[in-house]
Amino acid sequence: MKRLVYGMLIVLGLTAMQAVAKGYDADGDGKVTKQEFCDRQTEILKQKGEELKPGVAEARFEARDVNKDGFLSKEEVAAPAPTKAK
Repeated sequence: MKRLVYGMLIVLGLTAMQAVAKGYDADGDGKVTKQEFCDRQTEILKQKGEELKPGVAEARFEARDVNKDGFLSKEEVAAPAPTKAK
């Protein structure tokens, strides 16, 4: 199944990172704002029948915004979620 999905992405000219970022970039401007990220995180959990606790999506955004520019690049969106320090 993964091969089929990746094959389709290649045919469409999308990398996996672009495909992931596209789901978050609601206005298609090439940047993912904190609001777009939080809205998408909430939507994903709603589809799973779960609820996002207040502040969680914002903290996830901040953790992914490696360069602290206030936006997420497609690489930052697609990167594995940062793990909490123990």
